[in-house]
Amino acid sequence: MARFVLPLIAVLLWAFIPALRAEDDIEAKKAKIQGLQLWYKLDESEGKKAKNAVEKGIDCEVEGAKWVKEGKLGGALEFNGQSDYILTAASVHEGFKDGNLTIAVWIFAKGGGVVVDELGQHELEGGWHDSQIELMDDGEVKVRVWQLDGISVGKVKLNEWHHVVVRYGAKDQVLDGFVDGVKSTEKGSGEKQWNGGGDIYYAFGAADSTNLGQGGAFKGLMDDIRVYNRALTDDEVKTLAGK
Repeated sequence: MARFVLPLIAVLLWAFIPALRAEDDIEAKKAKIQGLQLWYKLDESEGKKAKNAVEKGIDCEVEGAKWVKEGKLGGALEFNGQSDYILTAASVHEGFKDGNLTIAVWIFAKGGGVVVDELGQHELEGGWHDSQIELMDDGEVKVRVWQLDGISVGKVKLNEWHHVVVRYGAKDQVLDGFVDGVKSTEKGSGEKQWNGGGDIYYAFGAADSTNLGQGGAFKGLMDDIRVYNRALTDDEVKTLAGK
């Protein structure tokens, strides 16, 4: 009997190995989203609030943007290029004390405009505001963090889905970005500043007078907005872009 038991145990253990590996893969995937503070899937289909998929995270207030069923990943929000935007309902400062940042957004642009603003108050054109991802009318994507100069990170075609990213690492003080998983050749350097360490809000789709050259409200669709308090690796950005 014993001579059958040992082989049986070995077979059972071998059968469990894939399951154990699968659990390891799940944990690895969880580790990859470490630092995710804001994640707006934009699948609600109605209402005045975009829910943050991060547990106990801060939601976004929807100001005029229209819910649509067909986005890049499920539903999306459509912006009219005039007055529509969404804005974090409360300050997110506590999650961003060390200055690291990655913002990733899927856009289906019908024209140029500001994709992301960083604000120092719950007000668009208040004391502290600047655009951080911006689309020029010719499809060029520019990014920056305050008070660094903006850099060009690539071009997109209008009326197509594209993945755009701004990334800043506080340790090396390096700014760069991505379009569809491709890292920019341009880089910026310097220390990121914000509102004297005070409040931080993010707006998506709103016009901004402190801009990178276009400055108008965004016209088109946005989907799967993610904001991290760390600089993602190149491979992590490529994964978000589906590369």
